[in-house]
Amino acid sequence: MEKVLNKWGLKLIFAISLLFITTNVHAASLKVGEKEFEDFLQAVDEANISGNPIVLQNDYSYGAATEEEDESNVSITKKVSIDLNNFTFNIGEIKNSSELEIYNGTLKADYKFIISNNVVENQENATLILRDVKAELYGEAERLLDNEGTATLERVTLQSSTATSAVANGTIGTVTLEDCVIELGSSIITNDGNMTINGGTYKNTEGSYLIRNNNTMTINGGTFETQDFTIGNVITANAGSTLEINNGNFKGVTGIYSTCISTSFSCSAGTKITINNATFNTSSNLIGTAIATTHNTEVTINNGNFTTTEDINVFSLGGTRVITINLYGGTFNAPNASRLSGKTEQANATFNIGKNDGSVTQTPVINIQNGQIDVADSAKFNFYDGMITLKNKIVRVDDKPEGYDVCYSEENGYIKAELKTYCTTTVDDNTDDVTTGGGSGSLGEGEVENPETGSTINWIALSIFLALTIALLWIIRKKNVFHRL
Repeated sequence: MEKVLNKWGLKLIFAISLLFITTNVHAASLKVGEKEFEDFLQAVDEANISGNPIVLQNDYSYGAATEEEDESNVSITKKVSIDLNNFTFNIGEIKNSSELEIYNGTLKADYKFIISNNVVENQENATLILRDVKAELYGEAERLLDNEGTATLERVTLQSSTATSAVANGTIGTVTLEDCVIELGSSIITNDGNMTINGGTYKNTEGSYLIRNNNTMTINGGTFETQDFTIGNVITANAGSTLEINNGNFKGVTGIYSTCISTSFSCSAGTKITINNATFNTSSNLIGTAIATTHNTEVTINNGNFTTTEDINVFSLGGTRVITINLYGGTFNAPNASRLSGKTEQANATFNIGKNDGSVTQTPVINIQNGQIDVADSAKFNFYDGMITLKNKIVRVDDKPEGYDVCYSEENGYIKAELKTYCTTTVDDNTDDVTTGGGSGSLGEGEVENPETGSTINWIALSIFLALTIALLWIIRKKNVFHRL
């Protein structure tokens, strides 16, 4: 009996030991090719040698951070790719000085002690790609990327109420954002280098700006919205910067002052803004402006839709330095007063409607709904080409093509202004009523304007034609009479 108990006791002990062993054996967290690792730096070395990516096998945290010493920060000095494999990689800060690619999962930073508050620091001459990554920032992690090299973010998602910024691009840095979704409680992007944004959604609920451009930026689409409760600019363009917008939807919603694009008050160097096509919408309880310019700024609008709940769409605040606004197309909508404004007396502004190339083609078409063009005496308004639809007569035109006058007609309750060689309608300066009759302009000898088409007719040529026709009819009549006799 004792032998039997001993036999079964040994079997039970063996079974319990086996169960203990099997339950405490787990797969390694990292895998490079067929090799498994628990240490991240060893995995980096193998990935660099083999060319294979580091593949997470489960959620993985690197280092054990304390408030005194941070062991969670890592420097990448070798080319490496990290496949997050739909898992979460929790790390303090990555300093990349080589070629780093991270994709397909969650990048998390929630350690208490991070030296520079960046999740990724991409250094000079380094290359970084973040693709299909969800970023989560907590604690001292305040910014996703600080860049001095070349960085591409593709379909990166960042939503945080504690982060103070998403991307800071340095003076020698190049950043491309592709279809990213970034929503923060503060300003999102600061660009001191070269940046391109191709689509995506970018929103903030606090901060004086959503995007701050200090150098060169191109936007090829996307949705950009600021919802600050006091003062909010979607884009602030600073001194010497260049901004090109080819497409996009820009919206500013604030309690006091809202602007889609605002230039710096201290632009000692020239700022250039070119808008080829976009939609701008501002909503504010006090002041809502699509574009506000100051000091050494040139704005060229080729097309777009500009809407504001307040009185002004394109506003030249002025200053002692030159401001040029070129309007080559677009639709401007606002409820009551002026859409294009250079109102302040110190405004050294110039508005150019159409290109001054000697060709009058009646394009572009510019619609200024429910308002007027309002410029100060110190500002200039030049009408070189196109048609302008507005509520009231243009106050004045400082320059126009030689031989052309500004002619007005009424269309669906609005006044249409266009350049013609002869005007058949006049506008009452007191009531802005358009009436037929009277005329002005410079036409060739004997020319008048057809009131239906606006084309010109040469009365001398017409008189000769009628005389020849009558003479021919008289000859034919005489010939018929002679034959009857």
